[in-house]
Amino acid sequence: MQVTSLDSVWIDLEKIVFPEEVRTHSPAALDTLIKDLNDQGQLADIIVVPKDDCFEVRSGVARVLAARKMCWDKIRGIVRKDLSEFQKLSITFFENEKRDNPPAVFQAKLLVKMMEAEQLNQASLADRLGKSPAV
Repeated sequence: MQVTSLDSVWIDLEKIVFPEEVRTHSPAALDTLIKDLNDQGQLADIIVVPKDDCFEVRSGVARVLAARKMCWDKIRGIVRKDLSEFQKLSITFFENEKRDNPPAVFQAKLLVKMMEAEQLNQASLADRLGKSPAV
């Protein structure tokens, strides 16, 4: 099957791997998500990137964990191809930034990796992300 960069497709859960920078999810939060998935189904696609013969999840780790606990075989996702390391990290960064209380240390580690990936200083990174640099 030919997949374009923004097609929503069904992905085998066994083919999904996690990046090294994964935010932890409490059992209570996963239980709430499982209830929501049971009640409403999957409302939002995960975002993955090809990695070897699998897909690395960049957005939607909790949905993947919940789907696995629910013994689903597949989950709906958007495959993003040909992304730089910076772009992959950006997806994860902005996914977590949407949270009410994004984990500051986790977000900071992502920012450092983004700077390293593009050899940026803090001001250049802030400019690329549309943020104000810290004083």
